[in-house]
Amino acid sequence: MSRLVLLTVGTPPEGNIRDALMTYVRRMRPPFWELEWQTVAEVAYQRGQEQQAKAKEAQNLLAKVSTRSLVVLLDIEGTEWDTHDLLGQVRRWRESGRPVVFVVGGSLGVDASVVERSDVRWSLSRLTFPHGLAQLLVAEQLYRLATLDRGHPYHKG
Repeated sequence: MSRLVLLTVGTPPEGNIRDALMTYVRRMRPPFWELEWQTVAEVAYQRGQEQQAKAKEAQNLLAKVSTRSLVVLLDIEGTEWDTHDLLGQVRRWRESGRPVVFVVGGSLGVDASVVERSDVRWSLSRLTFPHGLAQLLVAEQLYRLATLDRGHPYHKG
Protein backbone atom coordinates (compact mmCIF):
# COMPACT_ATOMS: atom_id res chain seq x y z
CA MET A 1 0.00 0.00 0.00
CA SER A 2 1.10 3.53 -0.73
CA ARG A 3 2.32 5.92 1.88
CA LEU A 4 0.26 8.99 2.70
CA VAL A 5 1.75 12.46 3.04
CA LEU A 6 0.07 15.58 4.32
CA LEU A 7 2.02 18.43 2.70
CA THR A 8 1.12 21.87 3.99
CA VAL A 9 2.16 25.47 3.58
CA GLY A 10 2.98 26.58 7.09
CA THR A 11 1.76 25.08 10.33
CA PRO A 12 -1.06 26.16 12.61
CA PRO A 13 0.06 28.48 15.40
CA GLU A 14 0.91 26.93 18.76
CA GLY A 15 -2.24 25.85 20.54
CA ASN A 16 -5.28 23.65 20.22
CA ILE A 17 -5.40 23.28 16.44
CA ARG A 18 -1.72 22.35 16.13
CA ASP A 19 -1.95 20.00 19.13
CA ALA A 20 -4.99 18.27 17.66
CA LEU A 21 -3.36 17.97 14.23
CA MET A 22 -0.26 16.41 15.75
CA THR A 23 -2.43 14.02 17.76
CA TYR A 24 -4.09 12.69 14.58
CA VAL A 25 -0.74 12.39 12.79
CA ARG A 26 0.64 10.41 15.77
CA ARG A 27 -2.43 8.15 15.83
CA MET A 28 -1.91 7.31 12.17
CA ARG A 29 0.43 4.39 12.65
CA PRO A 30 -0.03 0.64 12.37
CA PRO A 31 -2.46 -1.01 12.59
CA PHE A 32 -3.85 2.09 10.88
CA TRP A 33 -2.36 3.82 7.87
CA GLU A 34 0.81 5.81 8.32
CA LEU A 35 0.68 9.53 7.66
CA GLU A 36 3.75 11.68 7.24
CA TRP A 37 3.32 15.43 7.78
CA GLN A 38 5.64 17.65 5.76
CA THR A 39 5.60 21.42 5.63
CA VAL A 40 7.02 24.24 3.60
CA ALA A 41 7.34 27.76 4.95
CA GLU A 42 4.67 30.32 4.24
CA VAL A 43 6.34 33.09 2.22
CA ALA A 44 6.19 36.60 3.68
CA TYR A 45 4.99 39.21 1.25
CA GLN A 46 3.94 42.82 0.97
CA ARG A 47 0.74 44.06 -0.61
CA GLY A 48 0.96 43.64 -4.36
CA GLN A 49 3.39 40.70 -4.11
CA GLU A 50 0.84 37.98 -3.43
CA GLN A 51 1.34 36.22 -6.76
CA GLN A 52 5.12 36.08 -6.31
CA ALA A 53 4.65 34.63 -2.82
CA LYS A 54 2.25 31.97 -4.13
CA ALA A 55 4.70 31.12 -6.92
CA LYS A 56 7.54 30.65 -4.40
CA GLU A 57 5.32 28.50 -2.14
CA ALA A 58 4.35 26.44 -5.19
CA GLN A 59 7.99 25.94 -6.10
CA ASN A 60 8.69 24.75 -2.54
CA LEU A 61 5.65 22.44 -2.52
CA LEU A 62 6.39 20.89 -5.89
CA ALA A 63 10.02 20.29 -4.91
CA LYS A 64 8.70 17.86 -2.27
CA VAL A 65 6.43 15.96 -4.68
CA SER A 66 7.91 13.13 -6.71
CA THR A 67 6.87 12.61 -10.31
CA ARG A 68 5.32 9.29 -9.19
CA SER A 69 3.13 10.87 -6.52
CA LEU A 70 -0.63 11.06 -6.79
CA VAL A 71 -1.39 14.62 -5.70
CA VAL A 72 -4.69 15.40 -3.98
CA LEU A 73 -5.09 19.16 -3.74
CA LEU A 74 -7.46 20.60 -1.16
CA ASP A 75 -9.48 23.02 -3.24
CA ILE A 76 -12.81 24.71 -2.57
CA GLU A 77 -13.74 23.92 -6.19
CA GLY A 78 -12.82 20.25 -5.90
CA THR A 79 -15.06 17.24 -5.45
CA GLU A 80 -16.93 16.78 -2.19
CA TRP A 81 -17.31 13.20 -0.94
CA ASP A 82 -19.13 11.74 2.02
CA THR A 83 -17.05 9.61 4.39
CA HIS A 84 -17.75 6.23 2.78
CA ASP A 85 -17.19 7.50 -0.78
CA LEU A 86 -13.96 9.17 0.30
CA LEU A 87 -12.81 5.93 1.92
CA GLY A 88 -13.33 4.18 -1.42
CA GLN A 89 -11.32 6.88 -3.18
CA VAL A 90 -8.44 6.71 -0.71
CA ARG A 91 -8.37 2.90 -0.89
CA ARG A 92 -8.05 3.10 -4.69
CA TRP A 93 -5.35 5.77 -4.44
CA ARG A 94 -3.39 3.70 -1.93
CA GLU A 95 -3.73 0.56 -4.08
CA SER A 96 -2.24 2.44 -7.03
CA GLY A 97 1.20 1.94 -5.49
CA ARG A 98 1.93 5.64 -5.87
CA PRO A 99 2.67 7.84 -2.84
CA VAL A 100 -0.49 9.85 -2.10
CA VAL A 101 0.24 13.48 -1.24
CA PHE A 102 -2.53 15.66 0.20
CA VAL A 103 -1.63 19.32 -0.39
CA VAL A 104 -3.07 22.13 1.74
CA GLY A 105 -2.04 25.56 0.54
CA GLY A 106 -1.36 28.64 2.58
CA SER A 107 -3.46 31.68 3.37
CA LEU A 108 -3.16 32.91 -0.23
CA GLY A 109 -4.24 29.60 -1.74
CA VAL A 110 -2.00 27.91 -4.31
CA ASP A 111 -0.42 28.92 -7.56
CA ALA A 112 -1.84 27.56 -10.83
CA SER A 113 1.22 25.31 -11.18
CA VAL A 114 0.07 23.32 -8.14
CA VAL A 115 -3.45 23.02 -9.52
CA GLU A 116 -1.99 21.80 -12.83
CA ARG A 117 0.19 19.21 -11.06
CA SER A 118 -2.68 17.86 -8.99
CA ASP A 119 -4.33 14.61 -10.02
CA VAL A 120 -7.41 15.14 -7.87
CA ARG A 121 -9.02 18.19 -6.29
CA TRP A 122 -10.85 17.53 -3.01
CA SER A 123 -13.17 20.04 -1.35
CA LEU A 124 -13.86 19.74 2.35
CA SER A 125 -16.75 22.18 1.90
CA ARG A 126 -17.76 25.19 -0.14
CA LEU A 127 -16.92 27.22 2.96
CA THR A 128 -13.54 28.91 3.32
CA PHE A 129 -11.47 27.73 6.30
CA PRO A 130 -8.29 29.12 7.82
CA HIS A 131 -5.50 26.98 6.35
CA GLY A 132 -4.49 25.66 9.81
CA LEU A 133 -8.02 24.44 10.39
CA ALA A 134 -8.09 22.85 6.92
CA GLN A 135 -4.87 21.01 7.80
CA LEU A 136 -6.51 19.69 10.98
CA LEU A 137 -9.66 18.64 9.13
CA VAL A 138 -7.67 16.68 6.55
CA ALA A 139 -5.64 14.89 9.25
CA GLU A 140 -8.80 14.04 11.20
CA GLN A 141 -10.60 12.79 8.10
CA LEU A 142 -7.66 10.58 7.14
CA TYR A 143 -7.60 9.17 10.66
CA ARG A 144 -11.36 8.60 10.49
CA LEU A 145 -10.99 6.77 7.17
CA ALA A 146 -8.13 4.63 8.49
CA THR A 147 -10.13 3.59 11.56
CA LEU A 148 -13.20 2.89 9.45
CA ASP A 149 -11.05 0.80 7.09
CA ARG A 150 -9.83 -1.28 10.07
CA GLY A 151 -13.26 -1.66 11.70
CA HIS A 152 -12.31 0.51 14.66
CA PRO A 153 -15.29 2.15 16.46
CA TYR A 154 -13.99 5.75 16.14
CA HIS A 155 -16.41 6.41 13.25
CA LYS A 156 -19.95 6.10 14.50
CA GLY A 157 -21.85 7.23 11.40
